[in-house]
Amino acid sequence: MKIALPAIWFVLGALVFVAAIGISGVAVPQETIPSMLAMNMPVAVLTLTMCVGIGLAYMLALKIRSSTPLLVFGILHLVATAFSQVSAVMGNIIRQKLMYQSMSMPDGSQMMSLYYSGASLLGFLGWVFFIIAMTIALNTKPPVEETF
Repeated sequence: MKIALPAIWFVLGALVFVAAIGISGVAVPQETIPSMLAMNMPVAVLTLTMCVGIGLAYMLALKIRSSTPLLVFGILHLVATAFSQVSAVMGNIIRQKLMYQSMSMPDGSQMMSLYYSGASLLGFLGWVFFIIAMTIALNTKPPVEETF
């Protein structure tokens, strides 16, 4: 699991990148796809960069100061962030449907706000798990054989 957790972060970043670019053509007219792509691309690049950075942080922490609680909070962080990204992508799809009137305004805006609120709360929870995991990593003593 020491190798799997950072690798899963890299895969999550790639999946979110592909999903953010892929939804640019969902429920919009053909001629507006470039503008939707321009709107979704910065978020995709930032999310990919964030996931790679977090994966590298976990790779370093698990290599130098590995512990079971670090791994548990790392997995909790991964799950919360994955659900946050799924919720954000669903909110983006509904936003695009609302922009091009393929969904009614009251229902769509309520659903969109629910998805974005869920994404924000799960993202915040994920960062709390990350802070706890890094605190555990910093407070874990290195193995004895590396001390001498």
